[in-house]
Amino acid sequence: MKDQKKQIKEAVEVLRNGGVVVFPTETSYGLAADATDRRAVERLMRIKGRGSKTLPVIASSLVMFKRYAQIEGVALKLARKFWPGPLTIVLPVRDDKLKFVSPFCVKDKHIAIRVSSNEIARELSRQLGKPIVA
Repeated sequence: MKDQKKQIKEAVEVLRNGGVVVFPTETSYGLAADATDRRAVERLMRIKGRGSKTLPVIASSLVMFKRYAQIEGVALKLARKFWPGPLTIVLPVRDDKLKFVSPFCVKDKHIAIRVSSNEIARELSRQLGKPIVA
């Protein structure tokens, strides 16, 4: 556990400096970058060969999610019931955050975002203080 905490801390430093990290997910390994860093997301897209496909993001919590997306009604009920978990919700980006999220994560002013059941993904986002592309 001590090694894992150290590795997460090191990975967060890489993310803060615009890098891309590899982390274990529920099913395989994933790549992550700071969703608010356009160059980092571009780097991740080049590595994955994703082209111009819009990327989903992971927030550490519903509280963080609310800082970036407008959520209410049924979407809020679903989030409270199924997060953390595999549910991704597409919602409008908050107007005050639109310029801070990489354009590769936004389509028609909407963002696909979730709170992952993967503890490492959530911890990377929590320590970074921002959502990650994963």
